[in-house]
Amino acid sequence: MTSTVSSGAPGHVEALELSNFKSYKGTHYIGPFRDFTCIIGPNGSGKSNIMDAISFVLGIKTHSMRAGNLKDLIYSVDDEGAVNKASVKLHFAVSGSKTVIFQRTVNSSGTSDFLVDGKKHSWANYEKVLSQYNILTSSRNCLIFQGEVESMVHKPLRDITSMIELVAGSASLKADYDQKKADHERASERLAQTSKQKRGAGLEQDLLKMQKAEADDYFKYMNQLANAKSDYAMLQFYHIENELVQAKKRHQPALKVVSDKEKSTLDLEEKHKAYKQRIAELHKETMQLMKVERSKQHDLLAKKRTAAESDMQTKNLEVKIQRTKAQLTVAKKEGSAQSARLNSLQQDLAEQETLLKQHESVWLEEDKQGTLSDKDYAEFRKLREEAQAATIGLTQEAKQLKRETDLLTHQISSLEEVEKDHARRLRAADDRIATFEKKKEDLQNQGIDTSQQKDERSSELLNIKGLLQRQKQELAKKEIALKTITEDVASIRQDRDESKSSLRMKQALQDMMKLFNGVRGRLCDLITIPSAKYKIAITVAMGKNMESIVTDTDRTAHECVQYLKDQRIGMMNFIPLTSVRGKPVTDDHRILGGSAVPAVDCIKFEPTLLPAIRYSLGTTIISGNLKDAEKVAWEHPSGQRHKVVTLDGTLLQKNGVMTGGSASIESRARKFDEKDLEEKKEKRDKLAAEIRAIHMESVRAEERARDLDSQVQSEELKSAHLKTDVQQWEEKQNQATEEKAKLTKEAEVFGPKLQTLRKQKAALDEKSDTLQKKITEAQSKIFGKFGMRVNIRDIQDFERRELNKEKDRASKRTSIHSIIQKLKAQLEFEQKREQPSSAEELSAKLKELQEEYATKKKDDQKRQKAESAIDKELADAKKSVEAKSKSLKGEEVEIKKLKKLLDTRNEELEQAKKDRQHLLTISEKLRAQRSVLYSKCSAEDIELPLASNKRKREGSEFSVNKGGPGDHVEEGEKQQYQETQTDDKGYITVSEVFASRSQMTGDDPKASKKKQTTSDVAKQAHQQLVGLDFTKLPQELRAAVRKGKVEFKEKAVILEHKIDKIHDKLDKLTPNLKANNKFKDAAGKLNKTIVDWDEARSEHKKATAAFNAVKEKRFVKFNKAFTTVSKEFTEIYSALTLGTRGAGVGGQAYLLSDEYDEPYLGDTSWGVVPPGKMHREKEHLSGGEKTVAALALLFAIHKVCPSPFFVLDEVDAALDQGNVAKVVNYVRSTCTSCQFLVISLKESFYVASNGIVGVHKVTKEHSSGIKTLDLTQYS
Repeated sequence: MTSTVSSGAPGHVEALELSNFKSYKGTHYIGPFRDFTCIIGPNGSGKSNIMDAISFVLGIKTHSMRAGNLKDLIYSVDDEGAVNKASVKLHFAVSGSKTVIFQRTVNSSGTSDFLVDGKKHSWANYEKVLSQYNILTSSRNCLIFQGEVESMVHKPLRDITSMIELVAGSASLKADYDQKKADHERASERLAQTSKQKRGAGLEQDLLKMQKAEADDYFKYMNQLANAKSDYAMLQFYHIENELVQAKKRHQPALKVVSDKEKSTLDLEEKHKAYKQRIAELHKETMQLMKVERSKQHDLLAKKRTAAESDMQTKNLEVKIQRTKAQLTVAKKEGSAQSARLNSLQQDLAEQETLLKQHESVWLEEDKQGTLSDKDYAEFRKLREEAQAATIGLTQEAKQLKRETDLLTHQISSLEEVEKDHARRLRAADDRIATFEKKKEDLQNQGIDTSQQKDERSSELLNIKGLLQRQKQELAKKEIALKTITEDVASIRQDRDESKSSLRMKQALQDMMKLFNGVRGRLCDLITIPSAKYKIAITVAMGKNMESIVTDTDRTAHECVQYLKDQRIGMMNFIPLTSVRGKPVTDDHRILGGSAVPAVDCIKFEPTLLPAIRYSLGTTIISGNLKDAEKVAWEHPSGQRHKVVTLDGTLLQKNGVMTGGSASIESRARKFDEKDLEEKKEKRDKLAAEIRAIHMESVRAEERARDLDSQVQSEELKSAHLKTDVQQWEEKQNQATEEKAKLTKEAEVFGPKLQTLRKQKAALDEKSDTLQKKITEAQSKIFGKFGMRVNIRDIQDFERRELNKEKDRASKRTSIHSIIQKLKAQLEFEQKREQPSSAEELSAKLKELQEEYATKKKDDQKRQKAESAIDKELADAKKSVEAKSKSLKGEEVEIKKLKKLLDTRNEELEQAKKDRQHLLTISEKLRAQRSVLYSKCSAEDIELPLASNKRKREGSEFSVNKGGPGDHVEEGEKQQYQETQTDDKGYITVSEVFASRSQMTGDDPKASKKKQTTSDVAKQAHQQLVGLDFTKLPQELRAAVRKGKVEFKEKAVILEHKIDKIHDKLDKLTPNLKANNKFKDAAGKLNKTIVDWDEARSEHKKATAAFNAVKEKRFVKFNKAFTTVSKEFTEIYSALTLGTRGAGVGGQAYLLSDEYDEPYLGDTSWGVVPPGKMHREKEHLSGGEKTVAALALLFAIHKVCPSPFFVLDEVDAALDQGNVAKVVNYVRSTCTSCQFLVISLKESFYVASNGIVGVHKVTKEHSSGIKTLDLTQYS
C-alpha cells in the first residue's frame, strides 16, 4: 500500500482496519490518513470509537476506552448472532515504502493477542517495538481523550507532576528512590539516637569531674613534695656531676697519651704480623724448593742405577749374540741342532763360571784394596775369638744393662706420652674455657642490647602514655566547650522548622550576594538587638519586612527579581535604600512616658541602613506592658494615636485593632539569632573535627602503646632467658676450670717421676759406657798391634762391615753356583739325548737377540737424554734454594729488630695505662657515690628528670662497661660514657649517661600506669642507661654548687625544711582517691558512645551519598523535561493566543514547582495570562481560555517525547471560532513534523484539514459506516 501522506515526520498512521470492533460490524478499512485529518460525524455515530480503536491497538488500558473489560469491545447486537472475536490493525508507514502493521485481537473469553506484521508478540516485546518509533503507551504521548482537556484545569497539581515525570522517564527511579530514602531516614534516626547517648555520657562525665576536683589538692601537694625531693636529689647529683666534670678534665690528657701509644703499638703489631707472614711464606717456598731438589736427586740416582743395570744387560746381550753367532756357525757347519744346543749350554755354563770368576776377581781385588789379607783375616778371626773369651763376662753384663736401659727408655717414653696427653688436655681445657668465656660475653652483650632496647621502648611507652593523658585532658576541655556551644545551637534552633523552600530562598540570597553588587542581605541579619527582651516586639513591629532583602539601589532589586524568575524561585521582598521612605522618630516619640520607647532606639545598625529601618519600623513604639501600651496607642493626652507593640508581642494599631497570641512569633524572633547561629555552628564543627582528630590520634597512640607494652614484655622474657644461658655457660666454664686444675695437679707428678727415671737411665747409660770402655780396652789390648798394623781403628765397626760383606758374597756365590749346577744338569741331559739343534732355531734366536739389543740401545739413548734434563733441573733447583734461603735470612734479621722495638713500645703502653688507671679511680669513686644516691632515689620513689629519651630522639648513641658505674675497668675493656653537656655559661645541662641497677627485678612493669619515675625505670629492667637532665634544676641551686661546698650545703638545708613543711600539709588531708577511677570509667563510656556515634555518622554519610545519587539522577531527568515543558508551554500558548486582542501580542504562560531540590515530589502549578487581561486564577478563566491553555500545556508535554502522530478527541468542543482558528493554525504549522488525527465537532476546524473521515450510522446493519474525503484537491 502506498502512502498518500508527504509528512516530514519519522513515521505516520497510514490507515486503520477494524474488524467487529465496538460499533463497527465486519471489517472496515479507514484511511488513508494525511498530515492533518479530521474525523467527523453526528453524535452516536461511532466517531469516538475510532479513538478507542487506536487506543486498543496501542495497548492502552480498558477504562480509557469506555469499556468495563476487553470483551465489551467486541461488536454485539441483541437480535443477531454473537461475534467471538474483534481486532484492530494500525498501518504505520515508516521511511520509504515500508509499512509496519500493528494488530491486536480479543476473543470472547477476554484474551488479547498482539501481532506485528502478522507475527505474535508478548506485550513486552510489542511495547518495545512501539517505543522504537517513539510511541510510549505508559505516558500516552500520542493520545488526548475526550474530556481530558477540560479536566486539565481541575487536575490536581501533583498529577501534573506525575505526567511530566512519566514523559521524563524519571518515574522508573521511584522505587529505588523510595528505598534509598528509607535507608537514609533510618540512618538519620540512628545518628540522632547515638548523639543523644553521647550527650548523656558527657553529662555523666561532668558530674564525676566535680568529684575529681576534690582529690586534685591532694595530688597537688604530692606533686610539690615530689618536686622538692627531686630538686633535693638533683642538687646532690649536680654537686657530684660538677666534681666528676673536674676530674674528667684532668683525665683527658692521660687518655690521649694512652690512645696515641695504643695506635703506635697497633701499627707496629700489624707490621710485625706482616713480617711473620712474609717469613712463613718464604720458609714454605724454600721447603717446597728443597723438596723439589731432593726429588730430582732421587730421580737422578734411580736413573744411574737403572743405567748400570742396563749396561750389564747390554753386555750380556752382546755375549749372547756372539755365542749364538758362534753356535749358528757351528750348527751350519755340523748341520746339527743338537750340537748347537750343547754348545749353547756349554757357552752359558762357561759364562756363569766366567761370571763367578769375575766376581771372585772383583772380590779379590776389593780384598787387596782393603786392609786385610787372607792371612790377616785368619789372624783377625783368631784374635776375635780370644777377645770374646776375655770379655764374655763384661759382654753379658753389658747386655743386661742394655735390657734395663731399654726398659727405662720405654717407661720414659710412655710417661712422656702421658705428659703430652695431659698437656693436650690442658690446652683443650683452656680452649673450652676461652670458648665459654666468649659465649658468656656474647650473651652478656646481647643482654645489654636487649636491656637498652627495652629501656628505649619503655621510655617511648612512657611518652605515649603522657601524650594520651594530655590528649584526654585536652579532649575533656574541648568536649565541654563543644557541649556548651551545642547547647547554645540547640537552644537557638529549638522549634526552628526550615522547609526546603526557605532553604532554597536562603541559598538564592547567597547566590545573589555573590552575583550582584549592592545586595546587603536580610534585614534581620543586618541589625542587632542588644537586649533579648525586645526581640519579640521588634519581630512584630517589622512584620513581613523582617526577612526583606536590603539593596543599595532599585536597579539591583530589579536584577534580583529577574534572577528569581529565571531560576523559578518564589517571591522575595526587596528594600532599595535609594527609593524607600519612612517616617523619622522625633523627640516627641521618646517622651511619651511610662515604659514606652521607640522601636528604632531598641536596635543597633549601620547608619547607611537608616532608610530601610525607617521604612520597616517607622514610629512604632515598644511598651513594657499592655496597660501602658493602651495609653500610648489610644489614650495619650496629646490626642495622637501611635502604633504600639508590647514586649510579649501584642500589636495595638492606630485604628483600634489589637492583634496578639500568635505562637509563631517566638519562632520568627529567632531569625535574629541565625547569623550568630552560623558562627556557632562553624565553631561547633571545628571543635567536632578537632575532637575527632584527637580521638583518632589517641586510638593510634593506644595501639602503639599496646605494641610497645608487648615488646617490653618480650624483651624482659628474652633478658631472663639470656641470664639463664649466661649462668649455664658459667657453670660449664667452672667445670672446665675444675678439670684444668685437676689436670694441672696430675701434671705436677709427671715431672719428678720423669726426672727420677731419667736419672736412673743416665746412671745405667754411664755404667754401660763404663763397661763398653772396659770391653773396648780389653779388645784394644788384644787387637792393638793388629789394628795398628792393618790400620783399623775400630775393630767392632770393622767386624760389622766385614760380616755384612761376607754375607753378600756368600749370597751371590750361592746364586751363581745354583745356576751352574742347573746348566750342568741340562748339558748332561742334552749330551745323553744327543739331539743337535737346528740352524733355523739358532738363526731365529740370533734375530731376537739382535732386535732386543737394538731396542736396548734406543732405550739407553732416551735414558741418557732424561739424565741430562734431570741434571739441568737439579742445578736450577739448587740455585732457587740458595736465593730463597738468602731472602729468608734477610727477613729474619729485620723481624728481630722489629720485635725488639715492639717490646719497647708495649712497655711504654703498659706504663701509660697504669697512669691513666690511677686517674680513672678518682672518677669511679664519684660515679660510685652517684650510683648509691640513684639507688636511694629508686628506693624512695623519687622522680628524676631523665635525658635518655631526649638523647635517643637526637640520635645519640652511648655504651658503658659491663659493670656498674663504680665497677673497676679491667685492662682491654671498653668504657665509654656520654659526655656531660653544658650550656653557653658553663652550667651543666645533662649528666653523663650511666647504668642503673634495679633493686626490684621481680616486679611487673605493667603494674604501674602512672608517670615514669626512677623507681618505675628500675622496675622495668635489670639495667638501663640513664642520663639526668639538669635544665629543670633552678639556676640558683646550680650557681650555689659552682660557688663552693658551703653554699651547696646551705641550699640543701633549705630544701630539707621545705620537704618537712609539705609533709605537715599532707598529714592534714584525707582525700577520696576513687573519684579519678570513676572519672576514667566515664571517659571510657564517653569514648564508646563517640565510637558508636562515628559509626552511625559514617552509616548516615553512606546512606546520604546513595540517596543523593539516585535523587540527583531523578532530578536531572525530571528537570530536563520540566524545563522543556515550561519553555514549550510559554511558546505554544503565546502562539495559540497571538493576535487575540491586538496585533502581534500573545498571552503569557508559566509553569512552577513548589519544590526546588526535588520537584518530582511537589506540586506543579501552571497558569496563563490571556493577552490584554490581568492575571487571574485559571478557575476564573472562560471555557475557551481554559481549553486553549490546557491544549498548550498538553502540546508542551507532548514536545518532551514527541510521537510521530497525535490523536485528539473533540478538543474543540469549548472553543469559539477565534480560538478554533488559532488551534487550527498551530496544528497546520506543526503537522509537517507530527501527524494530527482530530475528532472534531466544529466546521471551521475540519474544513481546514487535509482530509476528512466521515462516520455515519448504517441502520439496517446496526453498524457504523465510513466515508473519506481528500480536501487537498479543493485547496
